[in-house]
Amino acid sequence: MTLYREAKKNSWASIKRSSVFRSLYLSSVLYSFAFEDVDNPFAIYKFSIDRNGPYEKDVSDALEFLVKDDYLEFEQDGGSDVFRLGSHPIPEFETAETNEYDWIKLIVDILNIYGEDKIYEFIFRDPEYRRGVQSDTPKTLTVNPQNESVRFLKQFEQAFEESISGANYYDKQEYLKLYFEFLFSKILNKEI
Repeated sequence: MTLYREAKKNSWASIKRSSVFRSLYLSSVLYSFAFEDVDNPFAIYKFSIDRNGPYEKDVSDALEFLVKDDYLEFEQDGGSDVFRLGSHPIPEFETAETNEYDWIKLIVDILNIYGEDKIYEFIFRDPEYRRGVQSDTPKTLTVNPQNESVRFLKQFEQAFEESISGANYYDKQEYLKLYFEFLFSKILNKEI
């Protein structure tokens, strides 16, 4: 629901089912990257590999439940399952879980800045995802600091920090936005 609430604030009318999985997978991996020594609250998701990207059965089931209770509306759009906010009001969440909700808000902000296509290009280049696809066996994608994508992101961290002054003065959210700007400039210049 947080993903849909934040998307609505950014004028997204709807979100595809596959985009929900990709956004939550990205949230999971980036949380492990940014908070290496903290338990990842997104580790509850057990992503597997699907032809459209990461897939999570419990999230898929939750989407169906949310449609049934009118929190979301469902439609088919060009062969894709698309969901938008429904008639039931979105509940406000307890402040004890603010970190997770703030993190999803940050991920939606990053998606807004760089566009879904650029972020999803990142996911399909994701070493963890690609290794799973190439192995052609059922595999759960890890989202912990040993995830190949987290290790890939760490490779560029030192070069990034050298490129900005005062990296220690940025909060985690600003740091991550700047890091993605750096990373995407490398991708656009075909340095990665």
